[in-house]
Amino acid sequence: RKMWKCLVTLLIGLPSLFAVPSHTPLSKLEQTTVNRIAFGSCNKVHKDQRIFDSIAESKPDAWIWLGDIVYADKEIMNVISVPPSMPELEAMYNQLKGSQSYQNLMNVTAITGIWDDHDYGKNDGDRTYQDREPSKRILLKFLDEENDSPRWERDGIYQSYILGSPGKRVKIILLDVRYNREETYGGDLLGETQWQWLASELESSDADVHIIGSSVQVLPREKFLKEKWFINKESRKKILNLLKKFQPKRTLVITGDVHYGEILSTRCSGLPYALYEVTSSGLTHSCSGSYKYGLCEFLLKDLWNDPYRLPQAAWSWENFGTLDIDWNSDEISVNASIRDINGTVRLSHRIDFNNISQDCEIEEREVPMWKLVAKMELIRMAATYLLIAVFPALFIFVLICKPKPKEK
Repeated sequence: RKMWKCLVTLLIGLPSLFAVPSHTPLSKLEQTTVNRIAFGSCNKVHKDQRIFDSIAESKPDAWIWLGDIVYADKEIMNVISVPPSMPELEAMYNQLKGSQSYQNLMNVTAITGIWDDHDYGKNDGDRTYQDREPSKRILLKFLDEENDSPRWERDGIYQSYILGSPGKRVKIILLDVRYNREETYGGDLLGETQWQWLASELESSDADVHIIGSSVQVLPREKFLKEKWFINKESRKKILNLLKKFQPKRTLVITGDVHYGEILSTRCSGLPYALYEVTSSGLTHSCSGSYKYGLCEFLLKDLWNDPYRLPQAAWSWENFGTLDIDWNSDEISVNASIRDINGTVRLSHRIDFNNISQDCEIEEREVPMWKLVAKMELIRMAATYLLIAVFPALFIFVLICKPKPKEK
């Protein structure tokens, strides 16, 4: 009888041994003083996931996904993007959630996030993507979004969180640049409803520190990227004008997408302090991993350089970012860091919010960026076709048409 009792108990408890842990939502930190926030983007689930062990060991109070949580779309010859089926997308999220390294992070911190294009389901995707709503629900399910979260009913996944008590209060504002993004080149990024929401979030805020998250970069103007806020110039101008209008205290921006880490800043934001942007991208893959033999470093110094980047403030290998908030000084400050796959700090800058901004407007001068971007894309595409098609064809042609030696 005792043996049967033990067997029944074992069978009842067996599922819990294999159960995947759930994410802790950021709402659980509403009364918690937040000292460290970690963030990152661009994760391929078939690659080594050990960076999440390093993130867990850094003991953040919160982890923020900044997009490309998984790479669900398929690329054909680096040119054509094929969206995934929804079961394929969900399977990739489940694979990530089943990773022991990611579970180690889930066990020590609260987690939230936003998507970018590859987890949205379509490369450079916009509002025309037909599976945007089921894709949204799959992402929220992966994040274990609470049942009463407004994100389930919103036209997108934008959300805000208020963490901590007065005097040590952080407001995190996460933007969605996919769901309502206009399909025309340079069109609106957020959609009218999200713009109204953002204005309300900034106007009503009494937080001591504000962190705005975007999956694509906000400040860069001159670097050659297919996607950034400067290409959507009116949207970039609009968000900077909202900051100028409502003057939220101690605001900084965190972004992803580019497969390297960097720290940028401008004193022409209209705020009473310099506006900083901290970019972390490439959890499992990086610029230096893709462009070898020093090519990535060349690109970062030349084609991907930007006047807003701080001197020597770029890291081209796998990375994650951390923001350490110093509540104990006379003036609240944030130490922004980019850390490598082992958790070692590779870039660091103290943001003290007392660098008085200059009496100037942020640069909006037109740059013919699309021509240079298109040129770079054509070069990449041409190189791909040469490797895959032209060179083998030439080799076969030479073999077939090789002249026969003349008979004596």
